[in-house]
Amino acid sequence: MQESYTQGTCNNCETSSGNVGSWINCVYQIIYDDQTTTDTCSDVDGLSYSNVFSENSTPYKFQSPPRKDPYGGYYDIQRCGKCNDFCSWVGPEGDGSRVNPEYKAYTDTDYFACKLSGGEAEDSLTEKGHFGASFRYQKCTGEGFETPPYKKEKFIGCFHDVPGNRALPEAVGEGHPTLTLHECAESCRTGGWHYFGRQYMGECWCGGNYQADITYDKYGEIDVSSSDYCGPCDGDEIGGNKNCVFQILDQFDPEIERKKHECSHIKFVDVRRYCYVACRDQDEDFKNLLACKNNKVQGLIYLNMEIAAWMDSPKCGRKTCKKKRHPLGKDVERSAGTF
Repeated sequence: MQESYTQGTCNNCETSSGNVGSWINCVYQIIYDDQTTTDTCSDVDGLSYSNVFSENSTPYKFQSPPRKDPYGGYYDIQRCGKCNDFCSWVGPEGDGSRVNPEYKAYTDTDYFACKLSGGEAEDSLTEKGHFGASFRYQKCTGEGFETPPYKKEKFIGCFHDVPGNRALPEAVGEGHPTLTLHECAESCRTGGWHYFGRQYMGECWCGGNYQADITYDKYGEIDVSSSDYCGPCDGDEIGGNKNCVFQILDQFDPEIERKKHECSHIKFVDVRRYCYVACRDQDEDFKNLLACKNNKVQGLIYLNMEIAAWMDSPKCGRKTCKKKRHPLGKDVERSAGTF
């Protein structure tokens, strides 16, 4: 009788119980990690970062050893609606680590730079000073994410101040209490001011009746590279007699509002649209011309009411407090706090 041999096959090799098979082995090879080190890192395309970035322009996260940079990441510098531009502190010294580039975008050696998406050269980075002294963009959640909403406050710079004749005249709170950047911004915004400054240990000062009213600059700006430059503007040790100055972007400005089309001030959407169409076609017939003129007058009435309300409150909220000037002219006399 001739014996026959049938080759067996393993059952599930990963099972923790049960029968793998008789007289059969699931065989594995043990592979140890390579313990050798290298001075360069490679990206997903296999490029050596030492070849992509020069020694003086290597992002902190790719340096050896890596340096911490909480502001390094993706931004929408090209304003395309998506965050595909990689930005980081770069340079050999590492003195930009933890420095907010919004308030100080470069040091003597290092600077905040961006590698814009879609560039032809692998090593294309923005140069030092490309964004000026302030990097005004907001960091995104990650690569490819939508652009975050724009901030309502814009950092202007660090400026000298003089006690007794302040560049920003209105102090917030008696005794100059410490306010966070957000608290200071909201206080000055509610007060109707266009600019605010933080100084010393977090004092808050407001100023500017109009956007063009730049009293904050009466004693001059401090250069970002100066040793006398402001401390962290969102911190509590900014320094004495110097202001971190911000502009409130969403503040009502009578001068700017007056430059807009009269139809834009009409409150009711349908009437506002009708006004625009009538003015567009005013040369076609007399009815459109008349409708345009009448609605533009209504728009100006709404605007003047809005300006009067804004100028009278809340900067002067008492009936005994009289405005020294009024956007409608010196001939207009109106007590503040009355509507």
